[in-house]
Order: sequence, then C-alpha cells, then structure tokens
Amino acid sequence: MRFPAWPRRDAVRLPDAVRAALGGERPLAVAADDAGGWVVGTRDRLHLVAADGSAESWGWEVVHRADWDKETQDLAVEPVQDYGAPVVRRVRHLPEPADLVTLVRERVTATVVVQQRTLVRHKVGFSVIGRRPPTGGEVVWAFELDAGLDPDDPVVRDATTKALAEARASVGL
Repeated sequence: MRFPAWPRRDAVRLPDAVRAALGGERPLAVAADDAGGWVVGTRDRLHLVAADGSAESWGWEVVHRADWDKETQDLAVEPVQDYGAPVVRRVRHLPEPADLVTLVRERVTATVVVQQRTLVRHKVGFSVIGRRPPTGGEVVWAFELDAGLDPDDPVVRDATTKALAEARASVGL
C-alpha cells in the first residue's frame, strides 16, 4: 500500500531571489523578517537576504556573535571584524523564528576550537577565539576586547599578540 506524500507542516517556500542568494546551498532553517527579507541557515553559512534580494552571508566560523532577544524578537548578528575595527551589528526582527535561533546557536558554537581569556588590567581584558569552518580548513581568529581597552595601546597589542600565539599553540597550530 502506498501512502500519499504530505507536505511538511513547517515547510516554507522561499522566494526565487532568496534561493538564488543561497548559491545552491540547502536551507536547514529559515525565518521571514518583518521587512520582507529572510534569514536562512544552511550547513555552512548564515544568510541575511533583504526584500530586494540583496544579501549578506557569512560562514559560521566568522559569525562572531549572534544574540536572540526573545522579548523583542530580534536576532542581532556580528560578523568577525579585523583587529581593532568597530563592531558591525545587523539586526533582523523575526516574528516567527521557528528553528532558526536553535540552528544559529548550534552552528556558531560548533565552530569554536579554542577560546581563551586574558586580563590586561585588573578585571579588564580580552578573549581570543579560534573557529574552524564546519567543512574543515583554516582556523579563523578573532579578539573580543572589553569596553575601555584601546586596541592600539602597545600594552594591549602586545598582550593580544602573545595570547594569539598561546591559543594557536594550544591547538597545535
């Protein structure tokens, strides 16, 4: 006996422009934002696609931070920046995030190879974080400096250089 194929309850038909922005990657979780855009998580990347079809995407290893605010229903994404560059934050309001928030949390966390904290002054310091792409490859390194630390201060720069060398050595690089 053959049973009819029922469509999945949670299946979402993505607009063609969104599918094109994915470059052939298969969506694992999706959420529409309140501005007509989409946030899509695939095995390898996080994609933010605007209503006009323009898109930004990052490998999970270069998503420095992704924060979900349940009250406001906002997903804030910060990609890794060059050392000392200002943080760039993208915020999308997702009224129905479905499984996307869980996928983002799992994928970003899974890329972390090493995270080490270094104090510079009293309780003020930074973290050095190494992440590897889900498919393997080179580790991407990032620093998270506490408020009040100047990345151009020679003491801070020296400390970050030493901490990076220690973190690299701890994972055999």
